[in-house]
Amino acid sequence: MDMKCIIFVLCLTITVSWSKQKHDCLENGPSCKRQFKYTINNQLQSPYFRASIVLRVYPRVTMIRYMEQSVLQKPKEFVNFRAKFTAPYGYFVEMIHDLTGTYTVNKTYWQISNSSGPLDVGVSSYIPSAGDAVLFNFTQG
Repeated sequence: MDMKCIIFVLCLTITVSWSKQKHDCLENGPSCKRQFKYTINNQLQSPYFRASIVLRVYPRVTMIRYMEQSVLQKPKEFVNFRAKFTAPYGYFVEMIHDLTGTYTVNKTYWQISNSSGPLDVGVSSYIPSAGDAVLFNFTQG
């Protein structure tokens, strides 16, 4: 009888501990070991917008999948995006939130960066890390 009681208490302690870690993780945002922050920003041309979402990091999942997830979870803030596939580079983001970059006309584009600065890979290659702050900024230049 005592052994059953000890096992029950141990299981209950583990469950409560795991639940608390999971809950704390959601409240801590991108500083959590299993999450990152994804932001879209347009301060270049009207209509201006900025939206952010905190997403859980999964192993070997590329940024384009997180972009899809954002549209599904927050469709008013992350309305849509369009990417064009070009071999051998992968997907290049052309449009976010109905705003298309036209580099050949006015040198506008969606620049992707993280905490380290602009990235030299595309959304089908970049895998966010826990604690990352990924920014898509509508840029001219």
